[in-house]
This record gives sequence, structure tokens and C-alpha cells, in this order.
Amino acid sequence: MSKNSFIMGVVNITPDSFSDGGRLLDSTSLENKLSYFETLGVDVVDIGAESTAPFNESIDKEAEKERLVPFIRLYRDLGLNFKVSLDSYKEETAFWFFNELKTSYGIWNDVSGKFDDSVLKFLIDNPRHQYVWCHNNAPERELSGKHMDYVSGINIFIQLENFFKNKNLERLSDRVIFDPCFGFSKSYEQNWEIIDNWHKWNELFANIPVVFGVSKKSFLRKKLLDTLNIELNKEDVLSYSELLHERILRKIHDQNSQKTFFRVHDPVVAKIAFG
Repeated sequence: MSKNSFIMGVVNITPDSFSDGGRLLDSTSLENKLSYFETLGVDVVDIGAESTAPFNESIDKEAEKERLVPFIRLYRDLGLNFKVSLDSYKEETAFWFFNELKTSYGIWNDVSGKFDDSVLKFLIDNPRHQYVWCHNNAPERELSGKHMDYVSGINIFIQLENFFKNKNLERLSDRVIFDPCFGFSKSYEQNWEIIDNWHKWNELFANIPVVFGVSKKSFLRKKLLDTLNIELNKEDVLSYSELLHERILRKIHDQNSQKTFFRVHDPVVAKIAFG
């Protein structure tokens, strides 16, 4: 595995996430999952307490915090060593979470796409933390989960280049991580345009850390079904799409020229891809 590659394992403590919703709602299951990730040597665990799939309803910040409490307790009680990323678009949740977690290094993975004053405050108040700036065309944080209502027909690389322009980045160095955010505000074709032409991303954002996450995305499943042209049940589709996922990870890893966090639901797939 390249020294610039890091595995970011996904943990969803939600009842409605498309792939693993409801499986980690009790402390024992969550502890087993976290121990499994630590055994595999995952670099970062990305914890999410709200599904932002367009077909799910949003929850308020208090409900989100309540779901996160068992993770915070386990992380402290078990003395876990991996770094923690919080997948949330609510700024209040992010400040509260890292204050409660009491870790010197954390990542706020903000799918809202809003590089605003709350982000700058987060980075200033937490000088060792990082921020994931995701591409999302939704106009407000509260509409983050409605991202598919804001798909644009403009060339996706032009969109990405314009979206990530910001004067403050020079002084923030590598504390800001870009994420093309596959599946968010993008058509099926646009997702594949980015994957098939990853060299363009490298050219646009050379030396800027990136999150690459296509794990269990619906456009992988559609590609699989279109390619095979046969009937498959849901479990088989999810399982076989991981074969396609592994091939994509191998390709991106081989082309990789920058620090990359590979966001995956099953770290074994990434380990196989990276050899």
C-alpha cells in the first residue's frame, strides 16, 4: 500500500442507512465492529449517525447526538487507537462530538459542502483537527440530504474546479481535505466521468489530500446490473458490486499522486485492492 494511502472504515449507527442500517444500534455489535476495524489496522473510522440518502428523513441534532453517545463511551473505555472522523453536516454536532471525545486529532467529514464561518472556527479552535470539504450543490446545510434535487448538467470537472476555489486554503495547508463526494449532486454519468478520468482530479488538485469513497454506491450496483443483464437479489447485488469496487480502488490507488483516504464499508476490500 502506498505511503500516501489511508483506509477510512465506515461505521453507520443508523436505523436506515442503505447498506448496514440497524446492525450497529446495540453496544455489543458496535464494539465488535470497532474491534474488527482495529484488528484490520484501519487508519480512520468514519462514524455517521444520520443517513443522507435522499429517500430518508433528516433528524435533529439532539437525536444525532444521542446515537453518537455509545460510540464515544466505547472509544474512551476501550482505549481505541484509530483516528476518528465524524460524518455530519451539523456544525453544533461536530463541536460537541469532538469536545466529548477528547481526542487530539479528529476529522469533521461535512457532506454539506459549506466552507463557512463555522468551519473556520472549528479549525481555529481545534488546531490539530482536519476538515473534509465535500462537493454538494444543496444551497443550505439543512438540505444536505436533498442533494439529488441539485444535480447540474455543467461538466463535472468544471463544477469541481469552481466549487473548491477558496483563498483561505493556502494558510490552512493540509488541514482541509477535498472530497468529490460520489453520489452527491451527481448524475450516474458524472460519477463515472470522475472515476474514468481521475487524472483530471490529480491535475486540478495536486498535493491536496482527498477522500475517495464509492463503497456500496448505487451507481456501482447499476453498472453491475447493466453489465450482467440478469436478475439478482439485493444481497447478491451488494456482494458482487464489491468486485467492481475492488477494481476501482486498485485503479485509483495505482494512479494516486496525493494523500488519499479511501472510504470503505469493508476494509478487507481495500487491503485486497492495494496488495
